[in-house]
Amino acid sequence: LKEKDSFSIGMIAHDLSVAFVSNKMQDSAKALAAKALSIAQAIRDDFVQAYAYKAFTEYYLAANKPAESQQSAAAYLSYILKTGAEYDICLAFIKNASIDLKLRRLPDAHSAIERGMEYAQRSNSFQLYKNLYALKKEYYAQSGDYKNAYLSAQLFQQYNDSEKKKKRNNTLNELET
Repeated sequence: LKEKDSFSIGMIAHDLSVAFVSNKMQDSAKALAAKALSIAQAIRDDFVQAYAYKAFTEYYLAANKPAESQQSAAAYLSYILKTGAEYDICLAFIKNASIDLKLRRLPDAHSAIERGMEYAQRSNSFQLYKNLYALKKEYYAQSGDYKNAYLSAQLFQQYNDSEKKKKRNNTLNELET
């Protein structure tokens, strides 16, 4: 296989692995995550390697293996940081924060949320902000800071409403043309 073909196959293996997790086909999900990782290591591609670890993260989350999911999420973040892909880096911080909150690792969750906010600002994505404010809301609630939990919930709602409005306007514009 050519490197370009291997990249595509690695990313397809990731996508299929995540789909298999969603459909409760864990054995297939794990096998495809391993295939994506094998291809990524063979072609030495950090992006594919990051997404292979993301697939493992999803697999371990579905299998209710929190320690393994946290380790895979950390590897996902480590490799995606090497790529400079800011949107994807923010997604990795979101995934890490989500797992840290599940494990009640509040300082780690807070750090991942704040780092994610830095990348969300660079990407200027409603979706990223929405996800981060949802995590902030949960972080503050777990911390007992209900005032900031409420404020974060309001910001989440604003971004959620803005995103819905943007989608609606795009649909209306498409219908008009």
